[in-house]
Amino acid sequence: MNIFEEKAVRPMLLSECREPFDSDDHLFELKWDGIRAIAYLGGETVLKTRELHDVTARFPELSAMHRCGHGYAVIDGEIVLSENGKPDFGALQRRFLLRDGARIARASAQNPVQFVAFDLLYDAGRDLTDVPLIRRKALLERRVRERDGLVFSRFVAGRGRALFAFAERENLEGIVAKDKNSRYHVAKRTRDWLKIKVWKEVPVFVFGYLPDACGLPKVLIVGTDRPFGKVPVYDENDRAFLAEARTDENCAHKEPGAVWLRTPLRGTVSCFGRTASGGMRGAVWKGFLKK
Repeated sequence: MNIFEEKAVRPMLLSECREPFDSDDHLFELKWDGIRAIAYLGGETVLKTRELHDVTARFPELSAMHRCGHGYAVIDGEIVLSENGKPDFGALQRRFLLRDGARIARASAQNPVQFVAFDLLYDAGRDLTDVPLIRRKALLERRVRERDGLVFSRFVAGRGRALFAFAERENLEGIVAKDKNSRYHVAKRTRDWLKIKVWKEVPVFVFGYLPDACGLPKVLIVGTDRPFGKVPVYDENDRAFLAEARTDENCAHKEPGAVWLRTPLRGTVSCFGRTASGGMRGAVWKGFLKK
């Protein structure tokens, strides 16, 4: 069987890169803050996640995407839900968790998702995974039409820093850099594809912590005017500093096993986005603001 008939492609994965760069050997596109999915377009549309779960029924507004192609096709992309003109992963998560058919139908009519296509893996009987990316991109735009919820992920050649600056200004998740001659490595993570996220430093208060088996701080409980998130702490100096802080055994906040501080301490967290409830996505502890 071919990859269209098997319908079991696990997508190629991205490696981390901390800094944007320019390169004539790379194509750069926005990092869409959505759910990665492989679309199988033939007599019908089938959508599968990277874990091979069939999610076609959860997004009925994408059920006619098979009319976008010229025959059988396998397309890599992301399911994206926009709020105020920008991808909103929190809203997409809430939509993804819907199970009731009537609620799904209502949500799909009120605020439909889009399938943002960025790679063509199979077309009209031909496996394209060994074809260089730049040719797969050209085939995608030539063989597939934008309609019925499918749109293309646009890219720029060479100018990664400029696209990253745009992502920063627009408060987007980041960008992706792809070697223009790369093959498609099914289910593998290589340095051919790199994700470069927009990290933001957020001032926070440390209200308390969850200790490890030895009683030292392991996970910090942080927030601004109130606790709203947790972030691991690994720096031994920060752990020792926090362990010496005065604690409050009568704190109004209740959480089993938590140690609360009498006076919250100021620090900084780096994250690449905020949730609708004010929490931080991908939070990394940067350190205390010590006097």
